[in-house]
Amino acid sequence: MKLRDKKLAKSIGQLCIFAVQFFVLFLFIFNYLGVSKAFSVAGVPEIINFQGRLLNSSGTLLGGASGTNYCYRFSIWDVATGGTANPNQIWPTGFATPTTMTILTRDGVFDAQIGGAGGDTLDYNFQDNDTVYINIEVAAQVASSCVGVTFETLSPRPQIVSSGYAINAGSVSLFAGANGASATTSSASGLENIGGLSLLQGCANNEILKWNEASDIWACAADSAGGGGGTLDDAYNNGATITVDAYDVIFNLNDATNDYKFVIDNTTTGTISDSLVVQTTGVGAVITDALDLSDADIVNALNIGANTILGTGAVIDFTAFDVDASGNLTALSLNSDTLTLTGTGTINGLDAIDATGETTLESALDIVGDVDGTGLGAVDLDELAVETELEAVLDLDALQGAVTDGQVPNNITIDLATLASTVTVVDGTDATSFVAIFDSDTGSLAAKTDGALLYNATTGALSATSFVGALTGAATDLNCTDCINATEIEDIFLLNTGDSGSGNYSWTGVHDWTNTITNSSQQQDLNLTLGADADVDNVYGLNVDVTSANTGDADVLAAVNIANLTSADGTVVERALQIGNAWDSNLFFADTTTQIQISNTGTIVFEDDAGNDMFSLADAGAIT
Repeated sequence: MKLRDKKLAKSIGQLCIFAVQFFVLFLFIFNYLGVSKAFSVAGVPEIINFQGRLLNSSGTLLGGASGTNYCYRFSIWDVATGGTANPNQIWPTGFATPTTMTILTRDGVFDAQIGGAGGDTLDYNFQDNDTVYINIEVAAQVASSCVGVTFETLSPRPQIVSSGYAINAGSVSLFAGANGASATTSSASGLENIGGLSLLQGCANNEILKWNEASDIWACAADSAGGGGGTLDDAYNNGATITVDAYDVIFNLNDATNDYKFVIDNTTTGTISDSLVVQTTGVGAVITDALDLSDADIVNALNIGANTILGTGAVIDFTAFDVDASGNLTALSLNSDTLTLTGTGTINGLDAIDATGETTLESALDIVGDVDGTGLGAVDLDELAVETELEAVLDLDALQGAVTDGQVPNNITIDLATLASTVTVVDGTDATSFVAIFDSDTGSLAAKTDGALLYNATTGALSATSFVGALTGAATDLNCTDCINATEIEDIFLLNTGDSGSGNYSWTGVHDWTNTITNSSQQQDLNLTLGADADVDNVYGLNVDVTSANTGDADVLAAVNIANLTSADGTVVERALQIGNAWDSNLFFADTTTQIQISNTGTIVFEDDAGNDMFSLADAGAIT
């Protein structure tokens, strides 16, 4: 009968392990019992001998009388049924798939050497767990090969147990000297020499047997000082101390492929107060650098993520700046392209703030630059940009650069004792529009471009190279001397009084008012319109109201004085007074007693529009 014909793939799950299961456990079974002793043998094979009988669901023994090769895989699990390789498979380690073994099965009987030739090395320490199970997987060969076959897992898994002799072998103290080990005590040293012994576990070269009181066993350990052994693992496991005399301890992480690193990992559920402690307990002992991370090839000397650096009265001493025990930051020399300060607070410039790039304050901040009231210190900025509001109270020797309000101008207050260079206030809505520039060297408030207001602190003059825009404000008096001095002004006075009312210009104490015009058709153009408004009865283009007072001198008062014509030109018609057309009265005297007086050397000529004489002086009999 062939197993393939009986559909092994479906029936293997119902197979049973019958009859005998023999376990010959040497080293690891002893460890499983929890007692590590010694016995007099030449060597111990690390093999489990496993025998069983394989039947199908009908009870028929598989393999036949001549025997058939089947594919087997053996592993050790910590559960009798169910589970998964990860995490229940404890051997082979790392949840690796067991090595496939080809075993001859005759009349259902098979004999496997687990850990022997053709299988995985049995390196499991049975002392770690005394309740473990053999996991058996079996499959029929395909074309006399185990490649690509489908394995069935037998269930339940049989438990690994020890035999009676193995239990007795757990302690050689049960035997007399003839049956176990012979011992001789040295009278000189007091040590007991035990001959012909083999340890029940393999030790490495140069290791010795040491008693571990916590585990109540003898264990292999390095031949060195320290209760836990000479390795870090031994010291950590047993809580021992490693004492180093006269030598540095160096950890060489030389396997870049596996990314080796020194890790402190709290694998418990509790809290470790301080995972790494550096201290000095010796009298007069000093540690200069508790942690030296100065190597130039270190990318990040300290990466704390989102954690907190906690200190009490600590001082940070850097080349560029210091942090004192109170948490104050002292900048010794702060030079960078960009300095960004976020949040509300105060910048105390004890020495100087010297930034070559743009310095940005992103929220309301106070800049206080006074040290002790003496004005010491300096603020030297190429550009100070304030995105919301800046209130700068500065009492310094020097303030250079530009103070810029990047938004709508809010509140900029600058209180300065002395200035070494310039202060520029810029309207942030127009990068080219400077409100004012103060130059302390000349004492002037000057401008760079259009829209600037110029103030000369020395002369008190207020002027503009090109003033564009409207000047508005509440009614007030303007008292100044030569306060408006402009080379070109269009519509110097434009009064809009509305539908009614009047606009008046009053000059008091003015001696001369000179209005000079060159190359223009009109000296002064007055345009008036008499409307239908009932409130307006009289409109005068030019109204002169004169009050005469006798000062005791021979004074002459003339309401309108047409002075001499200088440098008369024969090719030009020169008229002292010209009246246009359509007037009801070309000359009207409201006072009937007013007389027209002409000097005895003068001549009055009356002509029509064609230039013809209307009458001569001889015809003017009515004129007296």
